[in-house]
Amino acid sequence: MGRYRTGAIYTSEARRLDLSFLLKEGFIKKNAKIQGVINWSIRDEPTGSMTILTNHAPDEKYIRLSYTATDYNKVQTSFDYKIDLVEVDSNLGKGKVLYMICPESGRRSRILYLAYGANKFKCREAYQNRLYFSTQKSSKLDFWNTKYFEMVSKLEKFGSLRTTTHKGKPTKRALRYDRLMIEKDNCDIQRWEGFEERLIGRAVKRGQYNDLL
Repeated sequence: MGRYRTGAIYTSEARRLDLSFLLKEGFIKKNAKIQGVINWSIRDEPTGSMTILTNHAPDEKYIRLSYTATDYNKVQTSFDYKIDLVEVDSNLGKGKVLYMICPESGRRSRILYLAYGANKFKCREAYQNRLYFSTQKSSKLDFWNTKYFEMVSKLEKFGSLRTTTHKGKPTKRALRYDRLMIEKDNCDIQRWEGFEERLIGRAVKRGQYNDLL
């Protein structure tokens, strides 16, 4: 695994251990022990990898990670440790939701991060240096523009919908797609309203406001 960058880091830039990804890609399956390799890359260039072993047995649930990291002084260190998993009743009253237990804070989390030269994956709240969401580092004027392109990126990763209904009801995938589309359209409206406000503001400063009417 390569060295980590310095300076303020976005959550999207940090290495992530995401339960949604692990479940979707088959790294975690109920009543099964599974081993595999996770690879990282930037613009299709490999930047690191780690071995992952998961156990989802009734009496024991965990993720075991093995990797080598290089610190800021170019010193390589090998790591091998477990992250406990816990199931919690869903707020919707249907089934259970799986969480990881942060090795440092003990918090339940769906995503753990490896950033700022940390030795182990941990939750965002466990970092002394703040891990920023992309919208948190945007200026007020650029907030909706940033959000819009985030929604576009999510929709591109979402792919096409082959099936939108099942037994006459919308599928969960179709409903999530619709929510993303609505959010994207709302962001688009907000960002153009912000653009108009900026345009008018600049015109007022230059004494050209009447030219826009």
